[in-house]
Amino acid sequence: MVIIFDSEGRVIHLNNACQEVTGYSVEELKGKPIWDLLILPEERENVKRVFDELVRTAASNRYENYWRSKDGSLHLISWSNTVYRDPVEGVKYVIGTGIEVTDHRRTQEALEDLNQKIILLHETAHRLGEMTKEEDVYQLTVHAAEEILGFPLCTLDICEEDKLVPKAMANGVPPGASQPVPLSEETLA
Repeated sequence: MVIIFDSEGRVIHLNNACQEVTGYSVEELKGKPIWDLLILPEERENVKRVFDELVRTAASNRYENYWRSKDGSLHLISWSNTVYRDPVEGVKYVIGTGIEVTDHRRTQEALEDLNQKIILLHETAHRLGEMTKEEDVYQLTVHAAEEILGFPLCTLDICEEDKLVPKAMANGVPPGASQPVPLSEETLA
């Protein structure tokens, strides 16, 4: 993506990739400050500060921020910005080249979450290997399942003969507080 601004942050031109991401044409954005249309309200002051610093120092920078497109969707953009200086007039243009990293960031966050779950599984396996009481094994298993799945509706039931016997529950109900349930198709449904 490529977008060109004047030294006040008003759009001069944007390439087709920017138009596709934003849903706006060059004509719709031309002459308008970028922060009025595409920048999230909570990010506007920071984006203005980064822009002003770029114009003031004429030093290239890298920056990430969200753009809200015409249809309301959010896009995380990783920017590399530079300025074009006229020897007489000073900074004439700010040129931003960006890459949409929304999907990459979501994938990265999902991998980090998965990695945390794998670490929890390894820690749980290690702790289970050290336990000596059956009740502790049940409770740790339910707690780990609750952490990994992300909701507290976990219970550990054991089949004993023709009954389903609760052994541990995530909500802290102690084993034995619930009565065994006859094992049938209705129970398992």
